[in-house]
Amino acid sequence: MSNRLSLIRPRISLSLFSLVVPSGAQTPVQHWLALIAARIGHLLGEGYGLVITTGGVGAEDKDKTIEAMQRIAPDLSTAILAQYAVGHGRHVKPHVRVACGRVGETLLVALPGPTREVLAALPELATAMAQGQSPAMIAEAVAAPIRALWKAHKMGHSHS
Repeated sequence: MSNRLSLIRPRISLSLFSLVVPSGAQTPVQHWLALIAARIGHLLGEGYGLVITTGGVGAEDKDKTIEAMQRIAPDLSTAILAQYAVGHGRHVKPHVRVACGRVGETLLVALPGPTREVLAALPELATAMAQGQSPAMIAEAVAAPIRALWKAHKMGHSHS
């Protein structure tokens, strides 16, 4: 663990929750969006200073975390990780993004689901928070190492 993370770890209390949309679920996606927003709202009410979500930031219809956060923090800042053509494959949105915003004293951060991407982003999140950066700057800071992972993965799997 980096020194930055070791400094903030004692100050972090966790509330873990999981909202999994089952494959082939008949529940409307808007229902899941409302559930995510309600859970984040509950955590805000509990007084958490930092809420980090993982997953649901992609370009498919099932990916609703950022939209749920926008219900609570309309001025949420996002940073683009990848772009897609809407209508190509399962993509109904043009971007995969990360997000960051504030509601009162609480910082909201939305990261992708894969563990390696979360672990790559956390040191940058800790640094940006320690420097008191704006949500827009934090979103870009956590996006950078994830983009680097994706670029390295793509380069490592070249078929040329």
